[in-house]
Amino acid sequence: MRGGEGKPGRSPKRQLNAGYVVGGLLMLLTYLVAQHFAVSSPNGKQ
Repeated sequence: MRGGEGKPGRSPKRQLNAGYVVGGLLMLLTYLVAQHFAVSSPNGKQ
């Protein structure tokens, strides 16, 4: 009753969650970068 079968079952779930987190971060990063460039372009400060 050490739960040896539970470990392999947890891995896919963790990978799935990690995928969602990475995807969300990538989308957020892209959104922020797009906004930054959209705001920087008209101002021409750079």
